Amino acid sequence: MERSELRAVLSELGLTQSEVAALLSVDERTVRRWADDPVRIPGPAEQALRAWLRLHRLGLAWKPEDLPIGENDTQELAKQIALYRQHAIELDALLRKVEARGGPQTPWKVDLDAHQATLGHMTVHFYPLPNGGFSPAMYRRSDQPPDIERDRSLLEDAYACIAKALAYERWKRNPKPNINDPVATALSAVNTSTPIEIDRTQLRDAIVNPSTRYRAQARLLINEVSANVLAGLVARKFVTWKELADLAKRVGVDSDGKAAFIRNMAGLPLGELVPAGNQPSR
Repeated sequence: MERSELRAVLSELGLTQSEVAALLSVDERTVRRWADDPVRIPGPAEQALRAWLRLHRLGLAWKPEDLPIGENDTQELAKQIALYRQHAIELDALLRKVEARGGPQTPWKVDLDAHQATLGHMTVHFYPLPNGGFSPAMYRRSDQPPDIERDRSLLEDAYACIAKALAYERWKRNPKPNINDPVATALSAVNTSTPIEIDRTQLRDAIVNPSTRYRAQARLLINEVSANVLAGLVARKFVTWKELADLAKRVGVDSDGKAAFIRNMAGLPLGELVPAGNQPSR
């Protein structure tokens, strides 16, 4: 992880150096050393940072809530932070595993109020976490005795479906990010990276017109503008998630996390968008 990437990760997650030190259970001076020499970041810390970023981009909870981070850092608090950290790493690994095989192969029905997901004779229960996430609880079958090894892929699909349902519910509760003018924010990001400055009408053309002359700006919008700003564009009715998904398929998505986020919000099946690095040759 290079210095610029570490800085970008902390910025996107909204973390200060002291906060990330508490979340990683290290001294703040250690984080300052990492900022000066990112190649020294140990594997477990980088693994946690990347897991948090991917979950954040999917709209999933990753950060402990209602824990006094940075205050009265007792042994019990450190233990709770470590548990949340490990849970985020394991959930990220599970979601990437399901994603690698093309997404959930079975249509689990998720009931967030009942804290369960069902598929035929199978029911998976989960505990809601204070930060808006979840933890697997138990599962049962009415047709035969449960067998975790036999049912592992089905259970992984269930947890992926639960995560998607929670991400969507989380977005519905707070669809408008704290951005005064997301269109202006998007234009600023696009115009600072290209020699040709465009306006709102031209940005709209870049999004919806397959033969637009502003293809470079369209690609910057998808790949450089944060998921939070994209959500703001949708909330302001400047675009729809379907339009963003169509645009992403045309121009390519550099980040698997960004591609998965757009898929989720557009209601597309996993695998519908192809990251830029995996685009078929033409």
